[in-house]
Amino acid sequence: MSTATTTATTELRRFLTITGRRFANGQSAPEMFSPAVDAAWRELLSTPQYAALCHETAGRPIGHAATGGRGPISWVTAYEEAYGPLPEIWFTDADGNVDQDAIAHYRATGTVVAEWDCAPIGGDDVAPDRRPETARRTTPAPRPTAGALRLVEASTTRPTTVDIGDYARQMTAHCPYLAPSLHAGLTRWTVYRADGGAEAVQAELFHAGVQAAEWLRPLLNRPHGILRCENIVLVGEVPGARHRDLLAWPHWVLKNLYGPVGVMFGKFYAGEEEATAAGHRIPAAPASFLPVRAAVRRRDPRFLCATPYLAAALAAADDDGRDVFEHIPTEWKEIRTWARHLLPPAKPSPS
Repeated sequence: MSTATTTATTELRRFLTITGRRFANGQSAPEMFSPAVDAAWRELLSTPQYAALCHETAGRPIGHAATGGRGPISWVTAYEEAYGPLPEIWFTDADGNVDQDAIAHYRATGTVVAEWDCAPIGGDDVAPDRRPETARRTTPAPRPTAGALRLVEASTTRPTTVDIGDYARQMTAHCPYLAPSLHAGLTRWTVYRADGGAEAVQAELFHAGVQAAEWLRPLLNRPHGILRCENIVLVGEVPGARHRDLLAWPHWVLKNLYGPVGVMFGKFYAGEEEATAAGHRIPAAPASFLPVRAAVRRRDPRFLCATPYLAAALAAADDDGRDVFEHIPTEWKEIRTWARHLLPPAKPSPS
């Protein structure tokens, strides 16, 4: 047995132990985000030894279920308390390639954000999910529009599919927080390719924005929280729809949902120059994207002159852990209908 296989098997034992503890405490299933550890898991599933392994580690039978998603890994702290820092195998793919960006992010922040395509299940005796309502609602689940956005690159500080480095450095002249954020590795980019109709792409952009916002919320009050920024990048074309059209509704709804809890959404369109409130030209973005970051309460409300109610909410923002979906629907078409009453009044046509 190779060293890598032995390490993966050791980590699987630890993962199953954490799984048993979480299920016993009524918590959700831990996310299996390592292809290398998952490969060891799959190899053992059909063997006679697997049932004994589950009993020894988790204290109950543990199944393997397909369930996709991307977001913060919820069990990292529990692992560290029991075993110390996550080893490299957790950031290794099935071919043995190590994601150095992900390791660097973990070592710098103590958090992991990743994709997963499976998780453990414990049968009918598993206690119900007792996570906060917002966390349950934003956990990836089957959606009719799933697949309209294809992940090209998971959250990374240096995307290779879009040339964003020079643009980000130029933008430091316009944002005082960006240079230290880049230096600390806290500005990250997740790249998606449109692969569906306009409405489905909009729905998935909204979902990606919710995932980013919910991942950021618990981190914003930690050291360097003001420097964190997750960017949702859109590439590819949708027939009959500009990127401006695709981003408009998701951006508007997300800004209204998360502004009151101190999360700010922006929008930039590929190839289009922007201007600051003072009239200074901002470089054209190389790709369309939605930045998601902490609101700067003394600064950001001035950008919301057309929506004074939102500016006021942002200025007084306080994240008390509320479920932002508590009083609104959760299906995209209904959300968009709900958000229409928030639109600012149309500007009068010039006479």
